[in-house]
Amino acid sequence: MTGEEFARRAKRCFGYGWQLTLGQAIDVSNSSISRWCRANAVPTYAVAILKMGEMLRRNGLDLPKRFDRQNISIDDEGLERAKLTEIDAATAKVKARGA
Repeated sequence: MTGEEFARRAKRCFGYGWQLTLGQAIDVSNSSISRWCRANAVPTYAVAILKMGEMLRRNGLDLPKRFDRQNISIDDEGLERAKLTEIDAATAKVKARGA
């Protein structure tokens, strides 16, 4: 699975802030997940977790609690990094459209 496909499907499965949600759930930094996607080097276990989440969603079942954003606690610095990552991504999209 390419990094782009993984990112698209993970966003659809886990929702807004999917990198943070997935990272907290599997104990991996969201920057590592971003790096996987950019390098097209998504580990097999991450693909398997995504497919499990998709299967649960298709069958109308809830994801395990660890994937619930309300159960994720991060410090203020981590929250700021997450917000900045989203802002940077949005800014890059706007710049790309204008180019």
